[in-house]
Amino acid sequence: MSALIVGKEAHIGAVCEILMGSGFNAVYYQQGGEEIDNACLRGYGQLDMLILMKETIEESDIRGIFKQAVRLDIPVVLWRGGMMMHKKRLKWILQVADEIEKALHDAMRSYETGKTSEAMEQVADAYFGIFEGEKANMEIAVRRFISLKKAAELEKGFSDLRKAMFNKAPLADVKRQIAALVGAVKEAAGKLDGKGVKISME
Repeated sequence: MSALIVGKEAHIGAVCEILMGSGFNAVYYQQGGEEIDNACLRGYGQLDMLILMKETIEESDIRGIFKQAVRLDIPVVLWRGGMMMHKKRLKWILQVADEIEKALHDAMRSYETGKTSEAMEQVADAYFGIFEGEKANMEIAVRRFISLKKAAELEKGFSDLRKAMFNKAPLADVKRQIAALVGAVKEAAGKLDGKGVKISME
């Protein structure tokens, strides 16, 4: 897996070390946010994650970077403080959010080849089997430790994606919905990791 971290150099080094010890085989970093655009993001190749260190980037830059990442189908995680985390604190991202991402990308490939019913089932599996699965039950964790509103937004993201597939939405629209949903799931996972929330089966 590969990731790009955007923030101040003093903090980035520690985060790179954490990610490299947590399954990422390529971690890039860039200081500041105003220079990030489509060309810059493409220059790093196929990124699995874009990490924005919120406390070290201007709010206006964050909004611009997020829009660019969504267009390029790159999941975004916003980190807020607590950057000196041990790799064990990244479990929600690495064990849950990544699995949801893989399942949704499988669904996208099925939809792309005309297997709509299979794609819808894969989205349902990502929701019921992982997001609400007994192993972690991210839905309950988000509701309890983030907000009821965020849990409802994520649930709606899965539901809207299945509806789009059922209604034969254009592939480009489905890809955008998947990118937005994966980004939202990873952002929530990052918050759970940041709060030190344990996975339910630990």
